[in-house]
Amino acid sequence: MYARILVAVDLAKPDRARQVLAQAQKLCDPDGTIRLLHILSGPVTLRLRATAMAGLLALSGGTDPRILPVLRDGPVEAQIRAMAEEDRVDLVMLASRLPGMPKFLHDSSATELTRHSTISVLLAQTPNPERNPHHV
Repeated sequence: MYARILVAVDLAKPDRARQVLAQAQKLCDPDGTIRLLHILSGPVTLRLRATAMAGLLALSGGTDPRILPVLRDGPVEAQIRAMAEEDRVDLVMLASRLPGMPKFLHDSSATELTRHSTISVLLAQTPNPERNPHHV
């Protein structure tokens, strides 16, 4: 069990985000915290920030007091690293497709975090609807 988990999600993929959050809830201590992080990129307006926060609040469901939604803006990898260090998290969780998929191999945020982090990083596998279920 982990006391402090950082779950970085992409609100454009809510099904994956929900799955990773559910996995984090299982791994988190009853008295622990889960920082639910979404990173905004490009020009950030007040409206975009409000919409993203509403998305995080909807995703968290409001029923688990361990989940704390957080918005940041800037380069994804740098923001995840900074927050992980600031909050002294025990585990960083990200959604990924199944290993071997071309997108996974080129996902620079996931690759950089897993290669260079001093904090445990869990790439939570989520189903890929494009993948044939009989593929091994």
